[in-house]
Amino acid sequence: MGDTPTGYITKVSPGGSSLEYSTLIGAQNINSSAIAVDSSGDAYITGATSGGLPVTGNAFLKTLPNSTSSAFAMKFNPAGSALVYSTYLGGSSAGDSPDDQGSATAVDGAGHAYVAGCTRQTHFPTTPGALQTVNKASTGNNAFVSKLNEDGSGLDYSTYLGGTASATSGSKADCINAIAVDSAENAYVAGVAGSSDFPVTDGAVQARDLNSEFTGFVSKLNPAGSALVFSTYLGGSNFEEVTSIGIDAGLHVFVAGFTSSLDFPVTPGAFQRTNNCSLDPPGPCRPGTTNAFFTELKSDASSLIYSTYLGGHPSPDPGVPSAGAYGLAIGAAGEEVVAGATYAADFPVTAKAFQKQNKALDLVSSGGFTDNAFVTKFAEQPSSPLATTTTLSADPNPQKANTAITLLANVSADDGFGFLSGGVTFSVDGTQVDSTSLIGLTGVAVAYVNLAPGSHNIIAKYRGSTIYSPSTSATLKETVSSTASAPVALPLPGTYRKSQQVNLTSPSVGAAIYYTTNGAPPTQSSTKYAGPITVSSSETIKAIAVPSGGTPSTVTVAAYDIDTAAIVDQFITLVSSANPSAFGQPVTFTATVTAASGPAPTGSVVFLHGTGTLGSAPLVSHGSYSTAAFTTSALTPLGHSITVVYTGNATHTETSSPVLTQEVTP
Repeated sequence: MGDTPTGYITKVSPGGSSLEYSTLIGAQNINSSAIAVDSSGDAYITGATSGGLPVTGNAFLKTLPNSTSSAFAMKFNPAGSALVYSTYLGGSSAGDSPDDQGSATAVDGAGHAYVAGCTRQTHFPTTPGALQTVNKASTGNNAFVSKLNEDGSGLDYSTYLGGTASATSGSKADCINAIAVDSAENAYVAGVAGSSDFPVTDGAVQARDLNSEFTGFVSKLNPAGSALVFSTYLGGSNFEEVTSIGIDAGLHVFVAGFTSSLDFPVTPGAFQRTNNCSLDPPGPCRPGTTNAFFTELKSDASSLIYSTYLGGHPSPDPGVPSAGAYGLAIGAAGEEVVAGATYAADFPVTAKAFQKQNKALDLVSSGGFTDNAFVTKFAEQPSSPLATTTTLSADPNPQKANTAITLLANVSADDGFGFLSGGVTFSVDGTQVDSTSLIGLTGVAVAYVNLAPGSHNIIAKYRGSTIYSPSTSATLKETVSSTASAPVALPLPGTYRKSQQVNLTSPSVGAAIYYTTNGAPPTQSSTKYAGPITVSSSETIKAIAVPSGGTPSTVTVAAYDIDTAAIVDQFITLVSSANPSAFGQPVTFTATVTAASGPAPTGSVVFLHGTGTLGSAPLVSHGSYSTAAFTTSALTPLGHSITVVYTGNATHTETSSPVLTQEVTP
């Protein structure tokens, strides 16, 4: 077979512990792309082949019909030991690129196989009276739908389906990706439309193509394949593709796929109403990134019953795409399940999920990218709101006067499965101080408050939603002292090779800062800080913060040594102890500072989160290099840009590290 692929079919035992049968198919290039199974256990497969297909004596088409490729249809007996039939399915014109592709198959109750896909052929086999007997896209793809008779010897019907998409005008194509058949032998197909004149029917939910590239479509053919029962576009102003389709007992139509449109049609109350494909919401999707979607249409496709996005945010790393849904199943009791792939660190997962983290991100951080699969089951609206639990935490006691205190409410569904929407109200001593929405799908709400000195009682109340009940946290006691927080000097004290502009700040909001530079202890009679202090020679700054009506802080002492003889350059590497990390998990960032020559650098480094300061740490020498570490558990979900700055000393220059992107999962 050389290095060309061959097809295979495998049946696994009900427990998944053994193979009931497994067999290869053909002698050369055969790609199997879809399978269906009837009530007797017969298996039907389709795909594309460039030859070597084992055909049966009763085949509709016994030889490869062109010089490139053809679709095919096969039926195996329940034991996988013999072919019931096997036939090529394609047109006779020649070309330099693959011509026919079988992408989807289904079987009805009478044992008729349906094969669907796309073709560039102008001589693809069609039947008299079929819906569309010509390929309207003379240089591009049209979809096709073919219904075989029971023994695979002929076509009950075969039709093109498409518009005038042209291969010369970009990636234009009309192609079917999925098919389902109801008990009356109506065929439901879905896929991607590149034609602005793809056939749609009156009363369709979306009669117009909203973009210039390609969009999804959903169509229903009558049992004879001679007319459309309905046909509609489905998409927004960017690109999307429908990859899978299903129907329920009420003939509602379910489809799933992927989209980069910010205006894909979603319904009120949908699980996810926005596309998380942007790094800078509400900006456009990052090129090549998508979210999955899941949509339920009425039986006549005149309106949407339910439609939602499903996905996380793209990685900040260039070149890493997103993904979408590639399969769905509708259970006998109406269960709705979709499956696909994702690159996102924050793809929505439930509390009792089998796997909560995207392990593919380890490869992303090492310079490559891949994805993880996902399986999602959608819940029905409960008959009564489900119970929730709200917990409240805050910065440790006691806090300084006028310091912004972080309040963190975590709301969880008691059933351990659901995702919550809505918001949280925070109250201090019986008075509401803030009301904020939950962050994304995390169940977390954050508030920042400044409290007067004394002891305070704080509660958080989840306001509830149409699905989940309100809940109130236990009372949290927070103590605030009357003493202000000491000022912080930046850049950090140390040795520099040029003059510095030193900024003084205090975490105590509204506190005045007083300082000296002559070595004397600062008082409220000292110079009041009003802007950056220029330090052009060795100098020590001493400062206090004084809150209104409160107690002055302790004294901050910041000594600066300006030595223009510093000449040695160095470089910094920055690593994370866990990337991605879970929300609330402590993460340690370690900086390694190595000099281009001479002894290891000394002094300290500052860890930055974007343009803000996470904290600082002293360098610890290890002979030829030095390290410093900083640990935090305060990073919120999604991506964070972390850098570290070395402030330099008498013999080493200042420098900073490359940006490290820290992913935090909900």
